[in-house]
Amino acid sequence: MTKLHRFFIEENLSEKKILSVKDRAVLNQWARVLRFEAGDKIILFDGSGSDFLFSIEKISNKDVELSFVEERPILFKPKTNLHLIQSVIKRENFELILEKVTELGVQKILPVISDRSVKLKLNLERSKKIIQEAAEQSDKAILPEILDLKKLSDVLNRVEEGRSYIVLDPRGENFSLQNFHDEKVGVFIGPEGGWSEEEINLFKENNVPIFSLGKQILRAETAAISFTSLMQLGR
Repeated sequence: MTKLHRFFIEENLSEKKILSVKDRAVLNQWARVLRFEAGDKIILFDGSGSDFLFSIEKISNKDVELSFVEERPILFKPKTNLHLIQSVIKRENFELILEKVTELGVQKILPVISDRSVKLKLNLERSKKIIQEAAEQSDKAILPEILDLKKLSDVLNRVEEGRSYIVLDPRGENFSLQNFHDEKVGVFIGPEGGWSEEEINLFKENNVPIFSLGKQILRAETAAISFTSLMQLGR
């Protein structure tokens, strides 16, 4: 059985019996790249937790008209409601993080500027596109939210009530799932050069516990993907 193509649509699909899509980028992909035709079926999702099967009724250079076939609830539920607070790193490595943590089921991504950040800018629209494509390809029904770039101190001043926060750093004590059962977690992960001594002191002042994933030194992207895997798959 051929796997159906799957796309994110920024519309509430739960009450759509007929849908008209006019976005030029989508039209170009569907008509010219994928060469969809009337009668073809595709899966759409809107981030609500379900997939929606639609049938193409008409496709042209101006729009695509689709009719609703059925709703398919997604049964996957991440084990942890995880917020990744990631210091920005080199573009290709940061984009790898976005792709993989989306596949693993992270709920929110908060990019931060830290003392040793080499990269000080973030293309938010490109980041959202990478997240969208990763969700489409990995059958995730909910897209993680990504916020605009902020300073570390700003994030620490606005932590979410009821969420447990930790810091990853080689200087911390070993992290163990056996002793950590929180379901709402925020994890701070530093840049290529790690957290500065001033930042470690800032975490301590804010009572954010510091943990290590082991004696080995991990690259920032490896730490982000490893910790997300541990929280979502290791429990």
